[in-house]
Amino acid sequence: MINATSKGSGENFVEHLVKIRAYAIKSLIQGEELTQEELADKSARMDELMAISHSFRLTQKEMTKFIFKGLFRKQIS
Repeated sequence: MINATSKGSGENFVEHLVKIRAYAIKSLIQGEELTQEELADKSARMDELMAISHSFRLTQKEMTKFIFKGLFRKQIS
């Protein structure tokens, strides 16, 4: 897991968000199952992400937008 003391909340937020989005793409877009390790990491990251989001006073709706924004748009080659 990421050492929260070595980074600021904003950097941790972005790092967790990027990884959560990667898990969403893998499972929702690519249809792959996450491994047990990925599921555990996703859960821990979501807990951290939600704690940080509360400190930023973000709503659940705003968090949902951050996580899923653009994920389901049709890819154009």
